[in-house]
Amino acid sequence: IRHLRNESAHIHILLFSEDMYVEEVEKKHIDLKMMLSDGSFSGNNRYKTINKYQRADDFVNDLLISYSEETGTTEALSSEGKDSTRAIAFFSPVGGSGKTTLAILTAKALSASGRKTIYLNFEGVSSTKTVFNGSGMHTMSEVYLAAKTKNANAGLKVVQCRETHYETAIDFINAPECAAEYTEMTPKELKRIVKEVKSIGQYDDVIVDMSSGYNDDVFEVLDICNIIVLPYLKHRASLNKMEVFADEIDKLDRLDSIAKKTIVIENQSRNESFDSFGALQVRGSIPKTDVLRDIDNILYSDTSNTEQKILSVLR
Repeated sequence: IRHLRNESAHIHILLFSEDMYVEEVEKKHIDLKMMLSDGSFSGNNRYKTINKYQRADDFVNDLLISYSEETGTTEALSSEGKDSTRAIAFFSPVGGSGKTTLAILTAKALSASGRKTIYLNFEGVSSTKTVFNGSGMHTMSEVYLAAKTKNANAGLKVVQCRETHYETAIDFINAPECAAEYTEMTPKELKRIVKEVKSIGQYDDVIVDMSSGYNDDVFEVLDICNIIVLPYLKHRASLNKMEVFADEIDKLDRLDSIAKKTIVIENQSRNESFDSFGALQVRGSIPKTDVLRDIDNILYSDTSNTEQKILSVLR
């Protein structure tokens, strides 16, 4: 109480239990005031609460998220020494190219190598539930809303809404409550999500699974990503679409930056590929294997050979 009465003492965070509340708590200017809960109540109208009976790292994370919300700064969340987060987009103008499977396997491989990784699904109809089957307590709907809200931080909302897949340690966010919500997102709002996740510095890698489209939604997001992985299949329709896409890149100057960071991969390959599509040179191939067909169980299958193939291409 004496410390609270000391006008020169600045307090960033004050945690107090319900029976330790004193009037000095109300009078003192403190960045964040939180009431400690045993999990049986959600607080009162005046103060946020935090459950004290949870894992220490979860407790600290919840605390720092609340502090960031209250102060409007994400510096407290940034990991020390993590000066750059790499965003890796998986995109293809070819539908059914195995884009999502490769995105999931890349997240799995990076996480297994010790890199803190999150998977974000930007497909019109999300595949997240099929693969991760999360609890559904939080969804991408909340992230989309934050991206549309002027003073909100979409990256902070991602950290709030994430779940962690127990077996692989991959973070993910459940699909939005309604698939139509994605169509209401503007290209700049989708780009904002990736940009603000990168700026928080909580992750080494952000895996962005894009729709197989050819529009501004795609190009806005690809523009901010560090690496673009573009898989294709070696059959007539796929090759034709790759030629059209490569031709567009050659014609449009605004796509030059995208071409420079694109890694083209032949998926389900029967032999090593030496193809090229205009300025896009094929950098590697993923051998055809039955295990990649079962995306429902891809996180639990032995995919180590394919994972190593992907990582070797990304290096």
